[in-house]
Amino acid sequence: MGLEGTGTEKRSRDLLNLSETQQKVLRVIQNYPRISRKKLMLKAKLKDSTLDYNINKLVENDFIWKVRVGSEIGYEYISPDKLRHEMLNRLVTKLLADEIDEDKFMRIKGKIETISVDV
Repeated sequence: MGLEGTGTEKRSRDLLNLSETQQKVLRVIQNYPRISRKKLMLKAKLKDSTLDYNINKLVENDFIWKVRVGSEIGYEYISPDKLRHEMLNRLVTKLLADEIDEDKFMRIKGKIETISVDV
């Protein structure tokens, strides 16, 4: 997960570039955290292929994550704050596994903490 493109400016621009269908799917996911695919299809009132295409676009652009919901796949909105928190968690994990040294950890941590989370 890179640091570039996670700031407010890029995210706001990306939100504006979403199609109406992608915005609709994103709103449903925001309103129903960890919603299963089946429920998402019913709430968004979309066909399989249309839903799949729009979900893939939202995943590619880091707006949603796929999550396991029981035996099904579900989806969760990635808020900018949640994304920053996840990046910090992964960074700490790398430090603890000795994959990075403390100096690199502090440099990257500083960059992550300066990322704006206002959207």
